[in-house]
Amino acid sequence: MGRSIAKRFKRELKSAGLIGKLDMTDEQLARVEAAQLANVSELSNVSILACLLNVMVLVLSFYQTTMGGAVFLWGGIMCVVLGYMAFSTYRRRVNSLKSDGQDTKQHLDAFIRANTILGILWGLIALIVIPFSDSIGLTASGMLLVGTMFGGVLLIGRIPDAAMGLVVPIIMGVLVGLQIQQDPRNTLLSIMALSYMGVLYFASRLAYTQFAQQQLGQYSMEEQTEVISLLLKDFEETTKDWLWQTDIRGVIAPRLLNQDVHAEIDNRMPIGDALLDLFVPSPEKADLEKAIIERRPFRDVTLQLEDDAAIQWWRFSGKPVFAKGEFVGFRGVASDVTNAKQAEDRIIFMAHFDALTRLPNRETLTANLRALSQRSEIRDRCT
Repeated sequence: MGRSIAKRFKRELKSAGLIGKLDMTDEQLARVEAAQLANVSELSNVSILACLLNVMVLVLSFYQTTMGGAVFLWGGIMCVVLGYMAFSTYRRRVNSLKSDGQDTKQHLDAFIRANTILGILWGLIALIVIPFSDSIGLTASGMLLVGTMFGGVLLIGRIPDAAMGLVVPIIMGVLVGLQIQQDPRNTLLSIMALSYMGVLYFASRLAYTQFAQQQLGQYSMEEQTEVISLLLKDFEETTKDWLWQTDIRGVIAPRLLNQDVHAEIDNRMPIGDALLDLFVPSPEKADLEKAIIERRPFRDVTLQLEDDAAIQWWRFSGKPVFAKGEFVGFRGVASDVTNAKQAEDRIIFMAHFDALTRLPNRETLTANLRALSQRSEIRDRCT
């Protein structure tokens, strides 16, 4: 039934190398990885554009200095790498590859490698710029590098390996560049850089954990919905009962399961008709109308259908449904009890009338005569 329960064995695995162990099935892991890939595809253009903007600002800030040639060459390499990433993202969207199985894993690994290369290149520019910069240049480059790290983790933190592949080389380049300067004041900056790396690591870990929990929650909800749907389908296929629901106005809404098993019921209970309009006036119908108006449950209400071709009897049970505290309609179970009702009426008729002549039987005549006699005695006493 549904996904095979036999495949739902659990094992401990690391869904990201920098994350603690999470209990997932292979199917759940595939779900999380597919969601990671979809998230990356949505944010790739933004992250590439932000990175390109930072590259342009850094090149414009340092190209007239003694490091201008190296910075310009670095900017060209970065543009090539970013262009390749943009092309890969576009090709993946055009090909519309399925986000599961080996394709998803390969694309995630490629994304992690690409961000690691970006991190190495940003770490390299830190080695080129920081040792030879004055205080203004050091501040400018520091702001760009910090912005790149924090912005990168914000955009790709749901893939911790990619996020730390970007951050760690940048921090290493900053630390080495600060040490090359041999300024005692850089010790504090080095400690600050290491603290940044720790903060970004835990931020990425938290982002991934929340993302994975969200995906697993949706996965669990889908499984529960599938199981419920299968149970409801089995219920309708193996019994003569069916499920029904109305909207807030008491109008028949699409049934919970639109199966051909009860196609005849769908014809006699058309969507868009008022539920109460299906039945002939009776005390039971009045009770049902009152229950619907008062939004309270009702059970085993037997009603006769408005059907000129034949007499039909249905039995209804239902209860009001609320979503986030607001009434959204009624939902319940119905069954065709025409045969049972006819048999009940037949038994009552045969208890009081002769089956052959259809005249009152002896018990009925005796009861009627006794009633007439009692009324006559009461009338005589009154006069």
